[in-house]
Amino acid sequence: MERLFADFPAAWTAGDAQAFGALFTDDSDYVSYDGTIARGRRTHQHNHDKLFRGVLASADGARRPPPPHPPAQPRQALPRRPGQR
Repeated sequence: MERLFADFPAAWTAGDAQAFGALFTDDSDYVSYDGTIARGRRTHQHNHDKLFRGVLASADGARRPPPPHPPAQPRQALPRRPGQR
């Protein structure tokens, strides 16, 4: 987890969608600020590539700071709904 907490802001700050995507598993979920759910490493990489090249980029190359901690959590730590596998 310590490495994740270091690698997450580094990938974000560098605008490196490939490194950012590598922090997720193929069966991971990413919930955006607006509640949109993205599933899977490739989707996270693709979505963040668009963000890093778009709304998160600026003329001087700076990026918005990363969230205070990664949204990824071990699957065991997530609450499960009745009937959810």
